[in-house]
Amino acid sequence: MTKLTRVAMITRTAIRFSWILVLLIIFGRAFIGIGGQVYRSLRPDPTPKPTVAFGKLPSLPFPAVEGLPQFEYKLDTVDSELPKFPDQGKVFFMPKSTITLYSLERSRITANLLGFNTDPFRVSQTVYRFSHPSLPSQLEINIATKIFSISYDLEGFLSPLENRPPAPEVAIPRAKAILASANVLADDISRGDATHELLRVEEKNLIPVVSLSEANLIKVNLFREPYDSLPSLTPFPNQANVWLILSGSGGRDQVLAGENLYFPVDKEKFATYSLKSSANAFEELKNNQAYIASIGQNLEGSVSIRKVYLAYYDAGFPTDFYQPVIVFEGDKNFMAYVPAVSREYYGE
Repeated sequence: MTKLTRVAMITRTAIRFSWILVLLIIFGRAFIGIGGQVYRSLRPDPTPKPTVAFGKLPSLPFPAVEGLPQFEYKLDTVDSELPKFPDQGKVFFMPKSTITLYSLERSRITANLLGFNTDPFRVSQTVYRFSHPSLPSQLEINIATKIFSISYDLEGFLSPLENRPPAPEVAIPRAKAILASANVLADDISRGDATHELLRVEEKNLIPVVSLSEANLIKVNLFREPYDSLPSLTPFPNQANVWLILSGSGGRDQVLAGENLYFPVDKEKFATYSLKSSANAFEELKNNQAYIASIGQNLEGSVSIRKVYLAYYDAGFPTDFYQPVIVFEGDKNFMAYVPAVSREYYGE
């Protein structure tokens, strides 16, 4: 064997072993990766403990409800089981508003943009009332929080009721545009769900109707967008904290009534807390420890619970934190809320 032949054989052998080594490295890394994934799936990383960064939480500010009938509750979900919730959830901070030297002037601008350009009457240190220059309508605004309400005297001027109100697909974006033009449409309201209700005026009462041809007015409800993928619910489930009633009149004069009970939530500032199980929450419901948001047409007897889920409670007045609740929906428009955070994290 010549020297050249020996060199060629050594070279081929080296190349062959190099390829084997490369293949071993590739398959080895793949095997280790797959093995790691299997191991992590069988033994996932432990969930971090709740931060409880806000300490003890204040109780959720549910409205007082009296004279409720005594109910018995029957679980009647699709699978006849309660859902399993996460062990912990987020509680968001709600920053407070303060009065500045420019608060009154900014409120004047808001009132003017909503069509109320008269001099205000001071109701209290923070609340001012504006009258409409041509309609029997008033706007009261809190110069610290920017919340406001609009009222209308139906006995005073009925011409706005003569025209048919806008259709829902027109009324909803119009309501948002009216609030946006007054610089009071928050981003999380603009992106949230919107509902409508057709209304007819009968002897100074607003009566729900089913068709646009029967209606004098349309009410637009603007809800807050989901936080942490959970819906927002108010004390009265079918009514948002931000809503307007519109007539068929044109321009800003078509707003007959409304409320803007909006308080901001800081998405970037939150803490995690342990959550109750759905079973514990159901026991609280059965023990009359829930807030009954709607009894619907359930005047007595038993209520079949059809749906159980997590949501956030949007109180509609100043609170320190935006907190989750466990919601129980039942037949005939029944709805109840139970605080979702474990009981030990609430103060006295």
